[in-house]
Amino acid sequence: STTNEAEHQHHVAICIPSMEYIKQEGKKASDKRIQPSLDPQVRIKEKKARKMMAVGTILFVLLLALLILFFLRQLWIQRHLPPGPLALPLIGTLWAYGLWFREDYFRKPVKRYGNIYTMWVGPQLLVVLSGFKTVKEVMTSFPEEFSDRSEDAFMTALGKKMGIVFSNGHIWKEQRHIGITSLRKLGLGKKSIEHQIEDTAQTLVETFKKTKGQPFDPSIPVINAVSNIICSLSFGHQFAPEDKSFQKLIQALEIIVKFTGSFFHMMFVVFPRLMSYFPGPHKKALAAMELIVSFAKQEIEKHKESSSLHEPQDFIDHYLLQMEKSRNDPNSTYNEGNLAQCIVDFFAAGTQTTLATLMWALLLLTNHPDIQGERNLGCGNKARLRFYNIQKLFEILSY
Repeated sequence: STTNEAEHQHHVAICIPSMEYIKQEGKKASDKRIQPSLDPQVRIKEKKARKMMAVGTILFVLLLALLILFFLRQLWIQRHLPPGPLALPLIGTLWAYGLWFREDYFRKPVKRYGNIYTMWVGPQLLVVLSGFKTVKEVMTSFPEEFSDRSEDAFMTALGKKMGIVFSNGHIWKEQRHIGITSLRKLGLGKKSIEHQIEDTAQTLVETFKKTKGQPFDPSIPVINAVSNIICSLSFGHQFAPEDKSFQKLIQALEIIVKFTGSFFHMMFVVFPRLMSYFPGPHKKALAAMELIVSFAKQEIEKHKESSSLHEPQDFIDHYLLQMEKSRNDPNSTYNEGNLAQCIVDFFAAGTQTTLATLMWALLLLTNHPDIQGERNLGCGNKARLRFYNIQKLFEILSY
């Protein structure tokens, strides 16, 4: 028959995992036989899949348990802390405040949590004080408790807990002492240093005059002038504005200032070890710090070769003299590493703050030329404004 011919001509096989249905020639449909096909590769794949599912389940349970423990720990810690948003693993409260500093970064949470609130930068706990009265009360009532600087992973990588800005405890006290006493001996806060500042200011004015009323960026000559004042105090001499090493120093300072408070700064604080393996702006900032430290060490070597140690003319001379006096003191922290870092601190703390103040003053005078008239009325039309005239400048100070 036609059906029998078709059965003789065709061989039909349907495969499913580990079994085969075979319809053989010359046999009826009722004679189908199920023959197991135990393929070793299929069985291995099945075992691997089951193992992966088991491992995934275990990891999920462990992760869930860790999250529960984390939140329970946070709730326990939060009992003794000021209010603040809920901290998440790894990022802390950055989800609520943002990953980079803004003008209202620390003011915005005050509306919800008050003048004292808690924030977590990754695993690092911070308690923020806002408002003049709050800060004054805390700083005057608990001066010792608030004398130390909080440890920031990036700042620690920059300063290595040396110098004045990045150190705490005994190191900070000694470096601060030598810094204040040396600068006072060099005339800081006295009329003796006023002449240096006046000469530099006059040079700055002459630079402005050369523009002949054409638009220009005043920040470049201003930061050159400010940096040279710090060079006078630290090294005993100034640099020409076009000096290549001097310009590299200023550029390195600018790189560090721009990096501070940025997104990558926050990431370095939260993931310091991870970020150390990746390229980015943080590497550039660390290299800039190395350049500034190297610049300071070169000046230190020049001073060691000179014979002015017992007639100190600048900060390096005073510091080297103190190192000589305390060389037999086992607890002394006066060394070349701290000296170089102190010089870096002078530049880091002095240049950008003074630059920002002077740039604001220039902007103010440009937008309000009538203030110049008030200045002339108060102090007379003098070519140079002396420091003692400042008591007559209440209108300018009010800004």
